Amino acid sequence: KNIRTWEAMQKVLDSGEHRPTHLRGWKPD
Repeated sequence: KNIRTWEAMQKVLDSGEHRPTHLRGWKPD
C-alpha cells in the first residue's frame, strides 16, 4: 500500500503547486 505516496500527493495538492489535472481518474476523498 502506497500510503506515503498518497500523503505526499495530499501535501502537494494542499500546497496548490500542481493542479489535480492528472488526478481526474482519482476519487477525491
